[in-house]
Amino acid sequence: MPEVATCPETVQVSPLQNLAAMHRSLRALDEQIAEAEATLGLKAMREKRAQMAVEYEDELARIAPSLPYGEDKFLKTLKKKGESYREGNVKIMRSATTRRTVLTDKFAEAFPDLLKSVCKVELTKADALVGKKTMDAFVEKTTTYRYEVVDMSLPENGGI
Repeated sequence: MPEVATCPETVQVSPLQNLAAMHRSLRALDEQIAEAEATLGLKAMREKRAQMAVEYEDELARIAPSLPYGEDKFLKTLKKKGESYREGNVKIMRSATTRRTVLTDKFAEAFPDLLKSVCKVELTKADALVGKKTMDAFVEKTTTYRYEVVDMSLPENGGI
């Protein structure tokens, strides 16, 4: 008569042990990715691409401002603002972005009561101006935590 196979008991794994296992899997994938990158020369390709992107941006910045731009019918159809310059099958589209900067002295003079509700104090600048100890009386502190799993079984973490 054939033997009946029995299932071994299920092993309970703590949430922390589960995190450690997930962490090991991530590290293993990182190692596989690094190996594949080295084998395929992806680092060199990324460096070459980054250098080419810098050259492209530099050339665009050199050429684009001096071109004779005009109304772009395509952008107009899309109801977008902008202009373009076309040469053969290459088109450069240009759109303007306007940044506004508040003239704080003028605003404070015209709307002194609103100043408190719209201004933001940059802590690092205030610390530099009046000192961190002085600023401590004017700040509220909140502590947040960042978590990292460390697998102590690995040699680099002191394990065996």
